[in-house]
Amino acid sequence: MTTPEEFYYGNIIPNEIPIIKGSEYDTANRLVVRHDEALTATQAEQKMNAEKCGDLWVNSDRLFINRRVEPMRPYYPYKWLKDFCEREGVPFKGLHSFRHTVATQSIVNGADVSTVSALLGHSSVSTTLNIYTHAVRKAKAKAANLMAGLIEENDP
Repeated sequence: MTTPEEFYYGNIIPNEIPIIKGSEYDTANRLVVRHDEALTATQAEQKMNAEKCGDLWVNSDRLFINRRVEPMRPYYPYKWLKDFCEREGVPFKGLHSFRHTVATQSIVNGADVSTVSALLGHSSVSTTLNIYTHAVRKAKAKAANLMAGLIEENDP
């Protein structure tokens, strides 16, 4: 089981499915989905940078590092996104909005709620259902329309 610190600081091994252990405040364990190609590409880029830097490079077992080869802190992506939104004139909604978007779109596009619930780290499926009721309604409507279409196609 991977600790939140190990995940944030990038100690992730390709082909290993990390499960983030919950903290004392949030006891849910989370399955982390990641893209091994992106992970491998990032590690290759770090190797290339290490070769360019020569003796100045500081070896680290971390995947997510800053320009000084120090572990990336959890607030860096938040700050980057906030600065990007300000620079581009886009309303800043925070990183958490991506979580809701992925969950909503997963349900609407056919992922079963129990899987989405596990990926989100919810302690029960009912938590997910309470939060994403709108998405479940949309998914049910989509399924009903699909079935209606199939019936119409097969109706002589």
